[in-house]
Amino acid sequence: ATLTAELEGYAGFSAQLSVVIDPAPYEILWTLPIEGDWDNKVAYHTQVADGTLFVANRKKLKAVSSDGVVLWERDISDSYGFLPAAPVADDRNVYVYDGSGLNLALAALGRGDGSPGWCFDGGLGAVWQVRAGSGGVYLLSDGGRLYGLDQNSGSPLWESPLSLGSGAITLGL
Repeated sequence: ATLTAELEGYAGFSAQLSVVIDPAPYEILWTLPIEGDWDNKVAYHTQVADGTLFVANRKKLKAVSSDGVVLWERDISDSYGFLPAAPVADDRNVYVYDGSGLNLALAALGRGDGSPGWCFDGGLGAVWQVRAGSGGVYLLSDGGRLYGLDQNSGSPLWESPLSLGSGAITLGL
């Protein structure tokens, strides 16, 4: 088969690509619309043990059951003032950080109902990674600082500079 794509409104701009379409070895059980302009549809997600899927897309964070039912939805931008990225969940909360790369901000919401919780504001900077576990929430910044936050309040328990060197650092618990 040949796939042809044309730029709408510009008939002279097109591309063709030969493709082989294999039959799907799976069944699509449900879909979730992703908001955004046609050229900017970005979503981050994480799935937890009970099958709940947490999806951050544009301004919102959604909890979706394993059968595709939206359990709750929260507008993170209105509540916390930033666009959410890469949710991380533990047994109590789901955490989202500022995806703009401009603010060192992390918010906690109740895992079961999306109820607003705490928000950590570390000023200017970007969040590289977030992990939750062992009674805390851990945030790695682009400035080479590792923060340990209280799981219940978001209060900083400690922070430590890291020498990032030339290799990548990954947080693991």
